[in-house]
Amino acid sequence: MRLKNDLTEEQKKLSYAKYYYMPMAPIPEEKLALLKRPIDPSKALKVEDCTKLIKPGYTEGDNGYCTMYDGTGYLANLTFIPDGTIEMLHWWFIWHSLETTRYKIWDPEDHISISNLDREMSLDQSIPINERSWRQVHISEEYFTDDENEEAQLPAKIIFFRPGLVGFDESVFGVNKGLSAICGRTGGFSLGINIIREVEGGVEYRSIKWLGYDIVDGKIVKSIPECKSFPIEKLKGLYEHVLREYTHLAWLLPRVYAEEMGNW
Repeated sequence: MRLKNDLTEEQKKLSYAKYYYMPMAPIPEEKLALLKRPIDPSKALKVEDCTKLIKPGYTEGDNGYCTMYDGTGYLANLTFIPDGTIEMLHWWFIWHSLETTRYKIWDPEDHISISNLDREMSLDQSIPINERSWRQVHISEEYFTDDENEEAQLPAKIIFFRPGLVGFDESVFGVNKGLSAICGRTGGFSLGINIIREVEGGVEYRSIKWLGYDIVDGKIVKSIPECKSFPIEKLKGLYEHVLREYTHLAWLLPRVYAEEMGNW
C-alpha cells in the first residue's frame, strides 16, 4: 500500500490512527471488471433524471463510467455496507471532515488533507444529523491517477446542499425513514448525488457523479463548453479512485462508528 503522507507523531497518538496502517479492503472482482471498458452512455442516468434514484430497484447504469454523448462525464457506484445505517453515513460525512487523520484513514493511498469551513454548524446538535449534511463546505486534497498512469494532486472545494435544490421531495428522507441523501457539487465542474437506502443486513450507498455540471440560480447547468469532452482515460482513473474509497469505507465505517461515535 502506498503511504505518501505518513502521520505526524501527534496524529499517531489518535485512537483511530491504527486504521491508517491497515490494508485497504480489496475491490470486488466484478467491480474491477467494470474498469476494463466504459458502459454504454445510453445506459447512464441523465442528470436531469437524478430524482429517479429514489425509485425501488436497480438500473443498468448503477455501476460504471463513460463519456456522455454531450462530452460530460459519468461515474456511478453502488456499494453495500454490511451492518451500516443511514445515521452512520451522515455521521461519517461530518466526523471525517473535522480532522485530517480521519480523512486519511478513509483512503490512506490517496487522501492528503481536509478542512471543514463551518465546524460550529457541523457540531450543532440542535440540527438533525441528516440536515447538517446539507450545509457543509469541505476543502479536501487527494491524489488521482488516470489510465495513462499520470498522477495529479488535486484540491477540491465541495459544497453540500439540500436535496430539494435538484428536485427531490425532502419529505421522503430521514434517518428513520429508510432513505436519505447527501448531495454536493465540486469546483463548478461536478455534481454528486448520493442516495442511502436501508436494505436487509445494512445499507446501500448509491453514488453518481456527473462531471461537467454545476448549479446556478437553483438550476442544473452544463459547465463545460460544447467543444470540450471528458477524456475516457481520466474518467477511468477517477472511477478506480471511487472504487477504492467506497470499498474501503464499507469495511471501515461500522468499525470506526462503534468506537468513535461520541468522539466529535
